[in-house]
Amino acid sequence: MADRHPARHPARGVDDGEPRRPTRACLGGRLVATDRTGPRPPGPLRTCIGCRRTDSRSALLRVVLGQGEHGPAVVPDPGRRRPGRGAWLHPSVSCLDLAVRRRAFGRALRSAAGPDTTQVARWVESLAQGQPSQMHENRKRV
Repeated sequence: MADRHPARHPARGVDDGEPRRPTRACLGGRLVATDRTGPRPPGPLRTCIGCRRTDSRSALLRVVLGQGEHGPAVVPDPGRRRPGRGAWLHPSVSCLDLAVRRRAFGRALRSAAGPDTTQVARWVESLAQGQPSQMHENRKRV
């Protein structure tokens, strides 16, 4: 079947005179993949469940569903090694408040009951105050 609008859709392999868009860009001496919005940061991108912005893994805190004193609880996973379904959150009080207000933890971690977020709140607040959290003190230094 012939194309009804050949002017809009040139045949494959035919040079239409326009330069092809590059799929890689040079950024600081390194080749980085690009898309329609420009160069992307190298590495995997994750979405914060509070503000819904994407960022690199290193800028976000991973949280998992664990067992608390009174049922399911959200547990911070700064080492990104705990088993189970994880969610990602910017380690800021504003993103934590947004996630709690929107009830994003229950949806992201697929929990029927609203999980307790006090452990994550303590971790984020201690990070905001500049105090090292207990989890960072117990980590093995290499």
